[in-house]
Amino acid sequence: GQWWPNGVILTGGVGGAPALIQSNRGTRGNFEVLVPLASGGIAHHQRDNDGDMAWRRQAVFGQGMYRAVGLLQAQFGTNGNLEAVGVRGDQVDVFWNGDDTVWRQSVVLRPMQPPAGASLPGKSFRIDDIGVTGIHSVMLHDGRVLTFGYPLGASGSASIPAVIWDPATRVTVPVEGFRYSFCSGHTSLPDGRVLIVGGHIGETLRDVVLVDPATATATRVAELPENRWYPTVAPLPDGSALILGGTRGVGWGADSQVESTWQTYHPSQGLSARLPVPKPFSPHFPAGQQAVDLYPHVCVLPGGDVLVHARNTTRYLNLPTRTWRTTAHRNVSADSRTYPFAGAFALLALRPQENYRVRLLVSGGASGSAGIATGQKGQHSAASPALASAEVLDLGAAAPGWASVAPMRQARFMHDLVTLPDGTVFCVGGNAVGHADVGVGPTLIPELYDPAANRWSALPACRVARGYHATALLLADGRVMVAGKDGVFQGTGLQYAENRVEIYSPPYLFRGARPAIAAAPGRLSFGTAFDIDLASPTTSAGIRQVVLVACGSSTHSLNFQQRLVELSFTRVSGQRLRAVAPPDGFVAPPGGYMLFVLDGDGVPSTARMVRVLGADTLAAATVEEQSSQRNRMAVSLDAAGEAPRCVTPTTAAGPQLGDRA
Repeated sequence: GQWWPNGVILTGGVGGAPALIQSNRGTRGNFEVLVPLASGGIAHHQRDNDGDMAWRRQAVFGQGMYRAVGLLQAQFGTNGNLEAVGVRGDQVDVFWNGDDTVWRQSVVLRPMQPPAGASLPGKSFRIDDIGVTGIHSVMLHDGRVLTFGYPLGASGSASIPAVIWDPATRVTVPVEGFRYSFCSGHTSLPDGRVLIVGGHIGETLRDVVLVDPATATATRVAELPENRWYPTVAPLPDGSALILGGTRGVGWGADSQVESTWQTYHPSQGLSARLPVPKPFSPHFPAGQQAVDLYPHVCVLPGGDVLVHARNTTRYLNLPTRTWRTTAHRNVSADSRTYPFAGAFALLALRPQENYRVRLLVSGGASGSAGIATGQKGQHSAASPALASAEVLDLGAAAPGWASVAPMRQARFMHDLVTLPDGTVFCVGGNAVGHADVGVGPTLIPELYDPAANRWSALPACRVARGYHATALLLADGRVMVAGKDGVFQGTGLQYAENRVEIYSPPYLFRGARPAIAAAPGRLSFGTAFDIDLASPTTSAGIRQVVLVACGSSTHSLNFQQRLVELSFTRVSGQRLRAVAPPDGFVAPPGGYMLFVLDGDGVPSTARMVRVLGADTLAAATVEEQSSQRNRMAVSLDAAGEAPRCVTPTTAAGPQLGDRA
């Protein structure tokens, strides 16, 4: 245990902190030391452990004054390249030494800064390694998150790990019985269970699986009549879920392989019969594509229709009649906005004072995709830049149609849009060049879109690169969770599975003290008034908005159940508000929501987790299960530490759904 002097490399002229490793060079493994020099550059010294064990200078490389260096041996090259980094000023110089033992500089890394003109604050708040690649992420009704993706270090398996992660306690619970549900569609049911449809290989392509958060178990409950790979699953007003699209095989294959049908799943009635999706879906699709695209964007609209957007076209399914309207709105851009050239979508805030006027935002995507039909992905250039353009479809306009709005500051595709409680939209991740599985150039600078001002603002950088197969969700404390990125379909240097979850604080968390909710009902009935008690020193006079934000369900640049509904309210007393729940399931499909109050500066409270349910569902729900538990689900941010501390349900069964409306 005693340290012995073992040679002197330099007697002076050291300019910074050195680095030491034992490499595999030589039979016994030579010692390699890098030393920043006071005169500039980095000196490489090596001790020959097979010979006289003398230290010899091998080279001096780099330019300028380095205050520290780092060194490791990589798996690249026949013998394993030496990889070095040198800290110089506000940058990091990266070097490598290959089989010919010559040092070469590969890249210069500088701190990520918002582009010029950025004026909004933001912060990468925390990073957790949850041990699972978050390619699929679902916010549960108790504030925890179900996440799953690839197995660690692999891209295929008969089963994959899935966990339920608690952002408050940072505890993960494995989901027992989970199958290979990668490439599925998913949404939450009103009783809190998560419905997962389809899969990736073998029999999982016909899977209908329910995950029960209370027991952390997954159960296969039904079998689809046909395979569905990359289907969309979205909540409906009667408590069922719509299942639409996908392919019968794996991959973006021939047009004839697309499952151009839709059906529903109801917890008490199972799968419905399949009904056709129009074929051709759009006159604006490229030659050779008749079927709807994979992972189309789907959302229920106030009034009875379901909006379906694929590639560059928006169509409408009327639920009461189960018929498709002839209306087809085309994007301003002819390029595709859905997988594999995907932009990102967000349903903007629905407000009662505007009669729940529908506005849908789409941003980004891959350029040069307009003429590339299903099965022809290989014809799209992997060198094509992403789009920066954005568009809004305003269904309340006199002549509804897609219209261009301000472009993003950075072009990107396969990114995520997250509607925040104040009605702004948080944009994160994505790549700058290529398409889905050949994307390169991760965009670490998030942006914020303000629909009222029609302005995108750059925010301080994220710390983790997010390319293809990333997800993003709003958490109950008002922050944004960003997860995932696979280890296969990435550019050089990023081909590793990303198991870290990054939590980002949006600008509204830097505007002062937050309002706080002391109590609110755990369940809301459509069209019914309910009281919200505020925690001191918050007063009703300081509250300007009350909103419900649906618990999200995210994968492949889609959020299957993203929705924000503003509520009308009155001030009952200094500490009490009386709000009115949404009128029906077309405005707010039944299920889990986060209830926020916002002050005059748009600063949100920590959310109360609530369920919005129809009369038939409420009749079957018990007060003990719905009220006593949910009233304990949120506390102040200070009391929770870093995030709201939620109580996990202890009863095995949630409310039961009645017959369809």
